[in-house]
Amino acid sequence: MKRLWTEEDVTHKGGFYHVESVSLGPRPIQSPHPPIWMGGSAESVLKRVGRLADGYICGSSAIPELPSVWEKISGYARAAGRDPNKIEKAALTFIAIDDNKAKAVQSCAAYLQRYYGKVRMDVEEQLPVGPPEACAERIRAFFSKGLETLIIGTANPDPKQLDLLGEKVLPLLKL
Repeated sequence: MKRLWTEEDVTHKGGFYHVESVSLGPRPIQSPHPPIWMGGSAESVLKRVGRLADGYICGSSAIPELPSVWEKISGYARAAGRDPNKIEKAALTFIAIDDNKAKAVQSCAAYLQRYYGKVRMDVEEQLPVGPPEACAERIRAFFSKGLETLIIGTANPDPKQLDLLGEKVLPLLKL
């Protein structure tokens, strides 16, 4: 993709794709190309991130292991002649803001069940759920693991969740 975004005439013979004299247009406006972000935990993914990625995204259940995962990615980046500090560290999480913590936990669990087909984590222990203060504390804990970017999805489809995030949670964070 990097070659297609930056070169006029691309020929590629790989394990999965073969193309002859291909060009792509219109070209992306980002220079030299859009950033490439990758996620996952398999060793092959971590190697690929170190070699190629502009950003790494882990899920919220993997945030506690981010420091050790990042060491691996950094080693793979250095082995590929790259500066690991140029790879952004990010995570994806889902939030449910509610003074009734049990209701917030249930909202997140139901969302995860619908989205992923099953709940593979302890929602109360791993996601920002409950009153604004509890959500802010969990987000602070995430950043303490070395994150630079946190992608937050609302588990509850009520647009008021975004208002609560902006008005009640974010002001509690000093990032």
